[in-house]
Amino acid sequence: MKIGMSSAKGSSRSVIPPRYFSFPAIAGQNPWLDFLRAVAVLFVLLRHGERALVNSSSDALNALATSPLHNLFINGWVGVDLFLVLSGYLIGKSLIKMFDKGNQINIRTYFWHRALRIIPAYFAVLFITALGVFPLYAVATEHLALRVFYHMLFLQDYLPSNINVVFWSLGVEEKFYIAAPMVAFILVQFKQTRLAFLFLALLFLCAPLVKTLQFWVANTEINYQTFFQNYRSPFHLSTEPLVVGFAISYLEIRRKFKLKPAQAKWLFALAAILLGGLVLSHDFLANFGFWDMMGQPISLALLFGAMVICATQLSGVPVIGEAVWRFVSRLSYALYLIHFPLIPLALALTLPDAPLSFWGIYMTLAFAGALILHFTVEKPFLKIKNRRTSKFISAR
Repeated sequence: MKIGMSSAKGSSRSVIPPRYFSFPAIAGQNPWLDFLRAVAVLFVLLRHGERALVNSSSDALNALATSPLHNLFINGWVGVDLFLVLSGYLIGKSLIKMFDKGNQINIRTYFWHRALRIIPAYFAVLFITALGVFPLYAVATEHLALRVFYHMLFLQDYLPSNINVVFWSLGVEEKFYIAAPMVAFILVQFKQTRLAFLFLALLFLCAPLVKTLQFWVANTEINYQTFFQNYRSPFHLSTEPLVVGFAISYLEIRRKFKLKPAQAKWLFALAAILLGGLVLSHDFLANFGFWDMMGQPISLALLFGAMVICATQLSGVPVIGEAVWRFVSRLSYALYLIHFPLIPLALALTLPDAPLSFWGIYMTLAFAGALILHFTVEKPFLKIKNRRTSKFISAR
């Protein structure tokens, strides 16, 4: 729907508000970032769907794991790393610009905006999951009230994320939101870009160095559960992609990127090919050696960072399937929150003689649930957030 169409020839232009149940294009929004956000959430959906099939007791369903695409699907957890790079970039860009302009950031407004964006949909899914609303999705009742409480405090990156496993990354995100204003404030104090970049490089190395020390000191065999709880989930060990995103925002604002659209497309394609080769090579979480613990997070952060850099240089350049990517991107948070507890129902509805029907049923349920969550919970609070932003800008 076009905005700003005149109501009649020669009359003054009037703004036609978009329909509530729509996903209109937003002026100035980068379609390439929408594309990356959509890819990130689809990666995560593929990961959890494929893992459910692998763990299925049905031979017919489990047989799908022999597909050549198995590694791509099972490694879909890398979508979280892409989400974190995007988050670091977008939050960093907003904060650095505000500090650069000498504006006194209203911390209460900043946190209100973050809360309105994250908390309502998260709490909604947290509570309905804990209450057992999702068919066939069982939540252990032992100490459930305590577990819900620490999830409400966003501590599930350090404590077990055992209500809905995807919630762990929200614990990481919330702690990043707390730390981000301080990082941005420090960055703008540097008069020389190379000193700021050195500061960011040191921040980037913190998590790998701590993991390396922890890995050697532990000197014990690591399985998936111990890896996730001790090396993947905690905030201070998951900061590589966030710092990369923050660095991109800083360097972009300082105009250190000067890629022509053609160059950006080629570099984007190269990073995508390298990423594809990496995720197709093997199941990342089948074994846990030094490379798997430290090399992969760094490689993923840098590859996704390269793609985000290219995306920033392609702002205004159309991307194929833009409307589709925008739709998936706008639903990405709701999809991320709600897809996992729908998997048991999708498995139960899968046709015995057509195991591939799982994917159609699973995706249909996920998108249907995301649409309901988006329009009933997420969007109303986003509209409140946008109104608060407009008032804040007009008051300055």
